[in-house]
Amino acid sequence: MNILYITYIDFGNFTSGSMVRPQKIYDAFLKSGHNIKLLKGQQNIGSKEREKNVDEINKWLDNNKPDLCYIESSTYPILNGYDRKLIKRINKMGVKIGYFLRDAYYKFPKEVYEKDQNIIKKIKKLILKLMYLNDEKLLKKYASIVYLPTIKMSTYFNFKNIKILPPAGENLLQKHNFEDKTCIYVGGVSGLYGGNLLLKSFQLLNKQCSKYKLILVCRESELKYIDKEILENATWLEIHHVSSQKNLAPLYKRTSIALLPRLSNKYSDLSISVKFFEYMSYGLPIVAMYAEEMSKIIKKYDIGIVTENNEDCFSKAISDLFSDENLYKSLCNNVENALLNNNLWQHRVEQIIENLS
Repeated sequence: MNILYITYIDFGNFTSGSMVRPQKIYDAFLKSGHNIKLLKGQQNIGSKEREKNVDEINKWLDNNKPDLCYIESSTYPILNGYDRKLIKRINKMGVKIGYFLRDAYYKFPKEVYEKDQNIIKKIKKLILKLMYLNDEKLLKKYASIVYLPTIKMSTYFNFKNIKILPPAGENLLQKHNFEDKTCIYVGGVSGLYGGNLLLKSFQLLNKQCSKYKLILVCRESELKYIDKEILENATWLEIHHVSSQKNLAPLYKRTSIALLPRLSNKYSDLSISVKFFEYMSYGLPIVAMYAEEMSKIIKKYDIGIVTENNEDCFSKAISDLFSDENLYKSLCNNVENALLNNNLWQHRVEQIIENLS
């Protein structure tokens, strides 16, 4: 089949989950053996490169009709009119369009945005929200299927045809040393990401036994959100500021358990992190604080432990898992089975093709 695949990012940059997913989907499309026509490029307003890329696709459509079209949104709404016109043209050609809508954070301003009295930022957020709502109108009219990452997120939209398409992982499975009490967390550390709560959990653990270690991977700019006193005295803490798979792989190899200290609220309960499936890719069992959709996956496949949102429960779960080798091995086995049977990127692409062809 001829598949038109549209993204709104440049490839090669893996600084966030929103950059990872579109590229992993593309790689899986290529491996599926179909002919893939790709539109990529940042959609910054006034971007000549993006406009040139869209023009090239329009010329291609003059002589070609794809069998289906799949679109991966960015964390921003569609910013340029020529991208909207392209979607309308594809629909008019009778081509089914599947559109992955990444975020719904604009529906939860109090939960997601920090309190900010800056009038310029408030105006910007209002404009973005209006653009998101405009995207919803566009998708209702021109998309055959709107994909969302979780079932709970789908309850906030009223598209005619919604299907769930969560992130996925890769087969990077490796054995881990149960005796080495080293854990890893990759992601944000501010506010709801639970960075300070994570570090307090390891303070508690190392009061009991000084062998627990934490590898923390985050952006350098986010360290301002971490308690300075903990940073200065945490001999058990190792911090890295890396994002590429090449740099992360050696860190994952040294760890035994992956952590998700994200705190529960309306927004975090409906979202799911790409890093969640990256943990699974390396065969790591997960200890997570309760956030509804990610907790459902952990329980469904029995791949880890879900705790209450406090350092006492979180630290106890880590300690308990390191105290039970049989449980640890069982969870590792479950992670492998869950990944290989239903949660690789190729499984997501197979679903897209089945839905739209």
